Amino acid sequence: MSEHVTVPWSRLLQQPNQVVSLLEEAVSVRLARRDAEDLVITKTSRMDVMFHGVEGVGRFVAALTRTEEGRKMLETSISEAFAWARVMPDDAVAAFGREFVEMLHGCAELGQFAPLGTLVAGWKATAEVYADPELHAALTRPFPDGFPEVDGGPVPPPGVGA
Repeated sequence: MSEHVTVPWSRLLQQPNQVVSLLEEAVSVRLARRDAEDLVITKTSRMDVMFHGVEGVGRFVAALTRTEEGRKMLETSISEAFAWARVMPDDAVAAFGREFVEMLHGCAELGQFAPLGTLVAGWKATAEVYADPELHAALTRPFPDGFPEVDGGPVPPPGVGA
């Protein structure tokens, strides 16, 4: 069985039964569209198996990290899985690992992984800041004079006192 087959969107419109029959030999059919994002069709049984597998992985990783040994293994493994994490300090890598596991578990339960992608993108941007000494210095220097302190109380609404 082949992994994936790509066909033009127009082929689905012209020969729908032939395109659907491709799922007998392929895991999925990617429908390539010119003016929009591609679409994918697959059998629900295959999709269910995939989601149950990912959900199981999320639960397993979450359970694994409830032990000290598991947390240490995660901290070591996170830099192997995401090489860019190596430029971050150890405490940031550990925080990324904890957040990744929590988000993976939650996303697996829901079957929605967009939040996990957002989390990884945010931490990758953080690594980019750590990797650039000038950018890191600019973003971590004290606020200029006159800027309210972080604990200086509520921020006034826009336009008030301006």
